[in-house]
Amino acid sequence: SSAPQGIDMTGVFSCSVSSNTISDFVMEVSNGAYSASISGASGTFGSSSFTIDTTTGSWTLTSPVAPYTHTPDYKSAQGSLYGPNGEYIGGAWGMKKDSANGATGVFEGTKQ
Repeated sequence: SSAPQGIDMTGVFSCSVSSNTISDFVMEVSNGAYSASISGASGTFGSSSFTIDTTTGSWTLTSPVAPYTHTPDYKSAQGSLYGPNGEYIGGAWGMKKDSANGATGVFEGTKQ
């Protein structure tokens, strides 16, 4: 048997940042019939980083194999602001349903 193969996915990311919270966290990546998304999640800042509350928003994995859509059991997203005035944001996310359905990645953005 062969080892599982990864699928490169690209997409979009956005969120709103206030003094100590992240809201409207949206991350969507895809490649063909494969996709992963987080929509409408929120979180809070610690001392220098933030963690998205995995009980908020909608987290979804999609693949071309039935069942096509999965709500992951494992979910994680965290990051921080950086730059001279905190004008940049970046971090990592991951989600997994089972050994065949999971995704990980990074997100980054610039204050608008």
